[in-house]
Amino acid sequence: SGTSSVGLSSSGVSHGSGWTATWYDIIQAGNDASDARLKTDVSEFENCYDNIFNKLKPVRFRYNVAPDNVRLGFIAQEVKETFEAEGINDFGAVYVGEGDDDYYRLLQEDFIALNTWQIQKLKKRIDELENKLAELET
Repeated sequence: SGTSSVGLSSSGVSHGSGWTATWYDIIQAGNDASDARLKTDVSEFENCYDNIFNKLKPVRFRYNVAPDNVRLGFIAQEVKETFEAEGINDFGAVYVGEGDDDYYRLLQEDFIALNTWQIQKLKKRIDELENKLAELET
């Protein structure tokens, strides 16, 4: 219903309904480059990521500009505080918009690795428990 408009500028894209995306958002949304040559300081997760994972609070919410749609995710400020509480002050998946946009944002794909790590740990623990159970049954 009604009309809709989209605007392009040197700072990003805006939509008549009230949302705005910076060029950084747009590039990141389509940026899935994962080549090892593009990375430095590569290391495995440390134990503090267990604490972070356990403290993350997934929430159900509605965006102010789209109240008819239920969404699932995190509150960026809470994620930032969770990482900082574990001494990680440079977590790049939480950032603030550029220019006049001071909204906190999350790069959701960074959580895929954290979830995968946790699933792998759980799978290993399940395998260990199943082996112990099999030994007890024999």
